Amino acid sequence: MAASLVDVREVSVRPDEVRTYAALWQNAQKIAAWLVGRGLARGERFGLMMRNHPEFVEMLAAASITAGVAVLIDPRTRGDKLACTLRNGGCVGNVCFRALHPVRATR
Repeated sequence: MAASLVDVREVSVRPDEVRTYAALWQNAQKIAAWLVGRGLARGERFGLMMRNHPEFVEMLAAASITAGVAVLIDPRTRGDKLACTLRNGGCVGNVCFRALHPVRATR
């Protein structure tokens, strides 16, 4: 069976990080299942603190798949400002990217 264009075409989020559209979609499906498995319900909001990496695009796609809402937060935000942003955004949790722990959430 021949590969479709979606399977082989590449998307570049950053010059040094390239993935195929198929890989982005597969990863987004896994992340969506992970979010639902941790209790994210349809229409709920979660904070998303990530830099511009393919995982960021995958998280946005996962939010769409789950009918959740990603509240984008500057990854440098800390302390009271972060708490205020999460509270005002109506977030039920926060997902952030760290080099050693790619996906982390609190609920």
